[in-house]
Amino acid sequence: MDEEIDLVNRDPNNINDHLKVRFEDVLAEPEGIRSIDCIWKLSYYGFECVEQTIVKSAIRYLYMSKLGCKLMSK
Repeated sequence: MDEEIDLVNRDPNNINDHLKVRFEDVLAEPEGIRSIDCIWKLSYYGFECVEQTIVKSAIRYLYMSKLGCKLMSK
């Protein structure tokens, strides 16, 4: 096993592309009943903020794990 493991891109063959979730995939309102525009916008911004926070946290976790492994191997 001379090949290095890619710790950043854990789906190099893109087999999980169908699992990517967007705002429109999760939240929707019927035509007849709608919330006011500011509530809909806040829902969108909340979804995007949580998504970005999760992604950033995952990247930090991976970086710190990799750094920890390097420090432990010294």
